[in-house]
Amino acid sequence: MRPFVLWLIWQNECTRQRYHIGNLLHDGDKYVFYYERSRKRRGLFEALENGYQPHLSFPDIGKNTFLTDCSGLLSGVCLTGAVRIF
Repeated sequence: MRPFVLWLIWQNECTRQRYHIGNLLHDGDKYVFYYERSRKRRGLFEALENGYQPHLSFPDIGKNTFLTDCSGLLSGVCLTGAVRIF
């Protein structure tokens, strides 16, 4: 089965431009959040230049974060459940 990917999009309040800054990947029984570090147009690095600040739960843009027990994913509970950063 192919993993499912949900894009995390940030929108600049002033310019209303949208930036693809990260991905939440669901593969079987695990979730992985990672910042989109490719150098594509309107990606993470351009967002950082235009006011985006990394999420407090994921401050290191160079690391992937594995998440478990994401039963509360829609309510945001999952974001506080990071168990391992590598």
